[in-house]
Amino acid sequence: MTDHKTLKEYSQHTKYLVHDPETTCVVGDQVKIRNCRPVSARKRFEFVEVTKGARERLQSVHGAGAVPDELLSDEGVEAMRADEAVAQAA
Repeated sequence: MTDHKTLKEYSQHTKYLVHDPETTCVVGDQVKIRNCRPVSARKRFEFVEVTKGARERLQSVHGAGAVPDELLSDEGVEAMRADEAVAQAA
């Protein structure tokens, strides 16, 4: 989008809190969500399916050999989650 006064380009984004009871999503996944009854004070959407996973996106953007194997394995994903949790706690 373009600001009408300054003509600067910018992009809009919205964060949705989604109920994912099995914790199947990882950061970077593109997912389908749908409206549901309020699950908590701020959660009004539920997870439907992963349309494009973070692993597939990394491989398609950087090429099959360019992404380190530890990022593509489940252990690598768990390590990324742990690093994010530490970063958020700090």
